[in-house]
Amino acid sequence: MPKSGEMGNHLHLDYRDGAENPLKYVTHADNNNPVAAISPRFKRIGLDGSASDFTDDIIFNTYQPLILQAGVDVTGDKDLDKVEISYLMEGDLSSATLNGWAYEPARNREPVYTTTGRAGNIYLKSTINPGIAEAAEEGVYPAKDLVSFDFFKYKWDTLEPNALAPPDYRYAPLNGMAEYPDGRYGIQMGAMDITGHMVSTDSLKILDNFRPYVESVEFKDLTGTVKYRRTWTFLDGRLVSPAPEIDEALLPGTEYTAAITFSEYVDFSWMQIGTTGPRYYPIATDIPALKKTVYNGNFLVQPGAQRDELRPFIIFGKDLGRNDALALAPGKRAGDGSSGLERFIDPLHELVRGDDGLMRGAGGEDRFHPLRIDAAPPEISWKDRQGIAAGSCIGDTPERCGTEAEPYNINFNTVTFRYADLGSGLKELRIYKENLAGALQDGSNSSLSLVKRAYAVESVIGMPDGKYVQVITDNLGRATEGPI
Repeated sequence: MPKSGEMGNHLHLDYRDGAENPLKYVTHADNNNPVAAISPRFKRIGLDGSASDFTDDIIFNTYQPLILQAGVDVTGDKDLDKVEISYLMEGDLSSATLNGWAYEPARNREPVYTTTGRAGNIYLKSTINPGIAEAAEEGVYPAKDLVSFDFFKYKWDTLEPNALAPPDYRYAPLNGMAEYPDGRYGIQMGAMDITGHMVSTDSLKILDNFRPYVESVEFKDLTGTVKYRRTWTFLDGRLVSPAPEIDEALLPGTEYTAAITFSEYVDFSWMQIGTTGPRYYPIATDIPALKKTVYNGNFLVQPGAQRDELRPFIIFGKDLGRNDALALAPGKRAGDGSSGLERFIDPLHELVRGDDGLMRGAGGEDRFHPLRIDAAPPEISWKDRQGIAAGSCIGDTPERCGTEAEPYNINFNTVTFRYADLGSGLKELRIYKENLAGALQDGSNSSLSLVKRAYAVESVIGMPDGKYVQVITDNLGRATEGPI
């Protein structure tokens, strides 16, 4: 027994730089999951700066990132160490952690917070106020005794650009350039104690920042030869498609295979060649690595008018967020005299949501890809002296084209002829004197024989009095003969 004023035997722990604290090796024994309840919330930030709950399973960015909020009730457990939010996109093989927060498990002072996701994004709010659940700020809102209902708020920037986006873009302009593309996501919020045991809750949400559009269309014949291909390309902040890469004629009564690529997952779609043709519902193939949907199917080109035409290929689709694909009018085609527009797509005003959260652009039918249907030989037409249409003929229609015995009479020597073939295109024009066995009219064939794949050409031809035969041929070998 020590005397009064003296200390008995005791262990004195003195701190030295670099020294080990023997109590460091004291372990925490806990074989149970945390006694914690997690309440997930998903919030959007309005134009007034306040946060409000999404009303259904669709989530998206507005002018600010959306908020993932985990409310954690740890009243029944005192060793909660971490709250972590992770996601798994449908079709992916592994999940990725969006962010996490870790307590330093000390009970005798203010807790210290760190992030396991993006360093610096999360900060501690040291005070609790009644409106904390509606706050639009990112952060951790705990009670100081760690035994209460805590809020963990994380701003998820779902428009973060990926490596495919131009380097100076703060937000992804297209779905394919987003780090988090549109689709179905499993969001897990987990609470972990200091021994690694975790309790979690899962939510299934549809991320929906972009309006879908038809990214490309390709037709092949049954031998695999590509007959049509057209693709949108991102250039200088917009999507452009000046002309089809391949633009061959399709034949009535013939079957072709087609591949239609949408810019994102599309779970409903139909296609139709012509306004009166049957609707097709091709088979969809999702490509998880590219986050797109490709529809593949066989299409029969129905017989139609007895002349060449540009027949609309009509495409309709809806994405997982129930948005119609971007509506487009027929695209302009070089050399065919069509009235289609030289169209580009402005992603900012047609493919993303505005600051108010509403989807921009007009949804509906995509008619951007009219197909060339070759049903007849080329057409010859001509004008009178006043430039007014005076006659036309196709193929071997003698009542309109005339015959060698009964030619079609034109009572002027300088004639404006128009030659058109919207299917396979014009190949060559020859004009003979008297009959097909006669000599060629000097220079008369040079204007068209040198034109590669022209679809409509107008030519002023001077001819002395006499009898002539015109032969205009398309690229399938079909010809129209027009005695004059």
